[in-house]
Amino acid sequence: MNILVIGGSYFYGKAFVKMASKDHSITVFNRGTMKEELPGIRYIKGDRHDIEAVRAISGEYDVVVDFCAYEEGDIEGIVHNLKSSIMQYILISTVDVYKRGVDGYKTEETEYEDRLDDMSENDGASDSVIGVNQVAAYINGKIALEKELKALSEKNGFAYTILRPAILYGEGNYAGREELLLRYIREAHILPMVVGAEGLFQMVYVEDAAAAICLCIGNASSYNESYNLCNDEIITYESFYEALSKHAGTDFKPIRMNVKSALEQGAPTPFPLTKEESELYSNDKSKRLGVCYRSLDEGMAHI
Repeated sequence: MNILVIGGSYFYGKAFVKMASKDHSITVFNRGTMKEELPGIRYIKGDRHDIEAVRAISGEYDVVVDFCAYEEGDIEGIVHNLKSSIMQYILISTVDVYKRGVDGYKTEETEYEDRLDDMSENDGASDSVIGVNQVAAYINGKIALEKELKALSEKNGFAYTILRPAILYGEGNYAGREELLLRYIREAHILPMVVGAEGLFQMVYVEDAAAAICLCIGNASSYNESYNLCNDEIITYESFYEALSKHAGTDFKPIRMNVKSALEQGAPTPFPLTKEESELYSNDKSKRLGVCYRSLDEGMAHI
């Protein structure tokens, strides 16, 4: 199939492009901020918010895979230009769209939660308030885009598929998670470790998440459906550090600190710290689609 990838230069998108190019013709449309280009891939440089750049996308595409839709209206511009050929539009969203505090595991039917109430005025705000606002804006954007995609799908007669990954990890991760901590270990030979955190979380190895997209391409059973992408494994800071240490490849000194000290010192705390912050998700639907998830130990062995 001819696939148009929006984004596709970083981490998750890059992993997908590498994998999908073995079986499909891939065109990547992005701003070209990453200089590395993969062989056999067609690249088009442009900003999705530039109407002329979007109009310049040439070709007939069966499927769009969108990694970088963040604001309401981002999908509409792409669809307006390509609607005559699109059969399926795959949106990468997030499990964070769900309402917080739901008992048990959240399924794809769990209701959305608008985060507008989380947002405060930025003028004179602290870094922490600005950070909360950015997260809320990101989540609100994804909720709006999921609704936008469903409406455009119905209006224009193409299928949609929405994928909602949990915490992604793997080689090339630009978020301050496992790769940041591995740099501490491999370069400084220390590991800042938070002790006493009660947070629980789920992760998904980036190549498993990329394979999930491949399973959806042209697959009628995935049409007009949404899927959580996450492992069954419930992870704690302790089990995460254990896997990280096992596959670090060098000796290091653990620097242990409690939650309060870690926050005061700005130590990496990339996961929920408390049970109250913890949210868990069901992956039953994605497994029925055929998605397979490797354990954290198996995934860390590849980083």
